[in-house]
Amino acid sequence: MQSATAAVLLILASCTGMTDAQLAQLSLAEHSLRNYNEQADRTNGYTVWEIRAEAERNGWQPKDSAIVTQATQLHTRTQTLRRYFDDTRHQLLASTDNDAEARTLTAEREVRGLMLPEKPARISADTLQQRLRAYSQYVQQLSPAPVRLGASPAEEIRLHGPALAQVKKLSFSQFYFNDTPVAAALLSLAQLEAQVLQRETDVMRQFQIMGGSHHHDMARIGAFAVSESNWVPAGGTYRARLFLVRSESRLRNLRMTANGQPVPVTGGWGEGQVQIPIPANQPPGPAVWEGTISGKYYGQDTTFRVRVPYTVVHQ
Repeated sequence: MQSATAAVLLILASCTGMTDAQLAQLSLAEHSLRNYNEQADRTNGYTVWEIRAEAERNGWQPKDSAIVTQATQLHTRTQTLRRYFDDTRHQLLASTDNDAEARTLTAEREVRGLMLPEKPARISADTLQQRLRAYSQYVQQLSPAPVRLGASPAEEIRLHGPALAQVKKLSFSQFYFNDTPVAAALLSLAQLEAQVLQRETDVMRQFQIMGGSHHHDMARIGAFAVSESNWVPAGGTYRARLFLVRSESRLRNLRMTANGQPVPVTGGWGEGQVQIPIPANQPPGPAVWEGTISGKYYGQDTTFRVRVPYTVVHQ
């Protein structure tokens, strides 16, 4: 995850004058990273459930109760910050006329107008940085670590070398959103959100150890989907593989669905072939399909969910 984040930072540092193909690559990377964020958020939610289950098995000792409270509060605070990311993402799409379909991947002026306003605003780069730093300070009290969320380029230790000397003079707002195409701005949001979720994951793992949980496989499994393509023509068929990673866990009696329809589980280890017919008259633009993987985990019904974005195009 850290190497991927570093790669994103380097891309953002040189996004001026990108070709259409390069901008499309940023858009695909943003879709993939958002999918990762959904998985990480779900995994952290299950970790809270597991910590609570361990506390119940231990008879709710005072130490266990305190850990459950801290884990629950951390996940709630993370969810609040994720909602702000979603609001910012939706505002970016709307302000660049991308809310119905992908019309432009550039729109630098619109991005700058929204994220670097002349007056303080709820949706802005400065507000985002403030919220990231507040979250970072909160998490630092739970688990000290040399991680600074909302760091400016000068504070970002992963940016180093003479080629990036000028970049490190920029502010947080300028670095991520000034003269930035919307494809890169959306990728920035996904990358910053991934940092938040990674920090939450690290703290949740410490809570698990402190609570004496012996069932750590739940924190390492989840539903994932790999599509043949993120673009599908109207009248065609969207195809993807839906599978459970780390299926050697104690999750039994697997069942899968895609958009509410059953998906046959094949291979004996938790994989399903998803096929979604796209109506010929479906308007072009972004779409999402939802998959579930359900089963018994330590005797309890458990469901993993995944939301996968794709784009309908007209040939």
